[in-house]
Amino acid sequence: MKVHYIAANRYHLSVIRPSEQGFIIDPLEHSILEHPNELLLEAQTDHIGICQDEQQFIHMIYINRFDEIIHAILHPYKYTVQFHSIDRNAKDVMDIQLGCHSNRLHLFMVYHNRIEYRQLSGIHWNEPIAVVESDAIDRVQLLMDNNIIMLGYTVPVDKRTQFCLLPYDHTLEQWLEPFTVYETNDQCQLVPLLAVDSSDTWHIVLFQFYVGQLHLAYFQLHADHQKLHFIADSGILIPQLTIDDATFAIEGQHIRCFWHSDPLLYQLQYQPSTSSWGPIQAAHTESIVKWVAITDHPSFGTISPSWFADSRSIHELNEQTGYGIDQYRSDRDFRQSLLFTERWMSSALSMVQQKEQLLSEQQQFEQTIKHWKDLVAAYKARLLILNEELSIRQALPRHTLHSAPSTQVRPSNNVYSPTQISNEVIADPRSNVVTLDLNGDAGKKSVRDKVVHFLYKLTGNE
Repeated sequence: MKVHYIAANRYHLSVIRPSEQGFIIDPLEHSILEHPNELLLEAQTDHIGICQDEQQFIHMIYINRFDEIIHAILHPYKYTVQFHSIDRNAKDVMDIQLGCHSNRLHLFMVYHNRIEYRQLSGIHWNEPIAVVESDAIDRVQLLMDNNIIMLGYTVPVDKRTQFCLLPYDHTLEQWLEPFTVYETNDQCQLVPLLAVDSSDTWHIVLFQFYVGQLHLAYFQLHADHQKLHFIADSGILIPQLTIDDATFAIEGQHIRCFWHSDPLLYQLQYQPSTSSWGPIQAAHTESIVKWVAITDHPSFGTISPSWFADSRSIHELNEQTGYGIDQYRSDRDFRQSLLFTERWMSSALSMVQQKEQLLSEQQQFEQTIKHWKDLVAAYKARLLILNEELSIRQALPRHTLHSAPSTQVRPSNNVYSPTQISNEVIADPRSNVVTLDLNGDAGKKSVRDKVVHFLYKLTGNE
C-alpha cells in the first residue's frame, strides 16, 4: 500500500506523495504565499523518511536515481528545497526512518540484516553504526516523545517472531539494551503498531492475523518508561483474507481496528475494559492509501499511527481523524492571529518608545539651538562694537593728514598734566576748542562723530 504524508505546521499544510518521478510536495494551504508551486524530489524508490524540526523545517531523506542518499530540507515560509548529499552508496536499502529530537536528526537505514543509525548534529552526519543485526528485520517503526526515542522492529527467532523495542537515552546519549514486548509463532502475520498521546503515554497494539482469526494484544508504556503495562489480549473470528496493512485508533475507552484487503476496508471496535468486540464493518474503497501525519499536533488530536483514506482528497482523511484537520486549521489560524497581534503590539510599543526618544532628542536640540542663538547674538553685539572701534581708528589718521600745513607744535619747557590742559582750555575764552552742545545739532551726532570732532580740534589747532 502506498503511503502519503500530510505535513501541517504554523506556515503550511502540504501533502507529500510518491509519483513515477519520485516524490511530489503539494502545497494545499500557505499562510504567507498565495499560490506556491509543487515541488519534485527525483527519487528511485518509494522509501523516504520525513520529520519536522522545532523551527518548522521539513526534513526528507530519500535515495535518488544515482543511488545517493539525499537530505532535502523544505523551508517553511519560502517554500523552497535545499539538497545535500549524505552518502553515495545506498544499495539494498529496504526502509528509511527519520526523526528529530533535541535539535538533532536521527536517521535509521533499514537493510535486510541490519539497521544502521546516523545522527546529524550541526551540519555533519556522524559515521553509521549498526544498532540492530539480525536476519529478516521487518516492521521497523520509529517513535519518540519529549524524553526518549524508541525503535520498534520484528525479528524471527527459532520459528517464532519477536517484536522488540530499542530505547535511546538522551541523558546518557547512548542506546540501551533492547527488550522483547511480544512473541508469537510464525504461522500468523504480525502487525505491531506504536502511537503516543499528548501525555507521553505510549500505546502498543499488536495485530495477529491467523487464517480466519484476528488476535489483539494491547500494552501501555507511561511517561517514566520504567514498566510495560499489559492492558488487554483478545481474539475474534474474521473472514479469511490476505491483509495488505492494518492500523488502529483509540477513541475514549475503545480501540477501533482497521485492516485493508483489496478492495475492501474492514473496521472493528474493541472495548478493553469488557473484552468485547463490536460488529465487523466493510466498505468498498477506491484509490485508498495510508496517511501518516508530520505535525506538532499529536496525530491531529487522535491516538493513531496512521489512517486509511482516499488519496484524491483530504476530506475523507479529515473525517477519519475526527475532523482533526479542521481543528488544526482553527488552531493554526488562532495562533497566527495571536502572533499578528503580538507583533502589532510590539510594533506599537516600539513606536511609542521611539516617539519618547525623539521628543527627548527634540528638547535637547531646542536647548542647543537656543544656546547657539544666544551665542550668535552675543557675537553680533561684540562685532558691532569692534566695527565702531575699527571705524574710529581708521578715521583718526585721515583727519590728521587733512589739517593745516602751517600748524606747528611749539616747544615748551612746561609740562602740563591732562587736568591742567583741560582747565586752561575751558578757562580761556580765546581757545579754539569748540564746546560740544549735546542739546544742539552736535548732540544728534553719533558717538563716533563727536569723538572725531573733538580729536580734530584738539590736534589741528594750537
